[in-house]
Amino acid sequence: MDGGGEESIEAVAAARRERLRALKAAQELLNTPDTDAENDKYNQEQQEEEEEENANMKFRNYLPHDKQLQEGKLAPPILPKFEDPVLMAPPPEEKKEVGY
Repeated sequence: MDGGGEESIEAVAAARRERLRALKAAQELLNTPDTDAENDKYNQEQQEEEEEENANMKFRNYLPHDKQLQEGKLAPPILPKFEDPVLMAPPPEEKKEVGY
């Protein structure tokens, strides 16, 4: 019995070593930098920086103190003239009651 127990322990140890090697190889694959993903990240960051630089500030209700930012002040919106439909309609004709 002692001889059979040692063989099974050795078999379990060998199987464990193989699993550990496979896990280590998988971990190395995950940790290696992917050049395509890095390039995509870099390009995305560049686009975001360019958008921030090109963003024009528009102020509707605030007048900034900085002279350069005052150029972004928008004119107040021009609202169309409100025409009241009730006032535009002719008054209804009154019906006269005739008393008998």
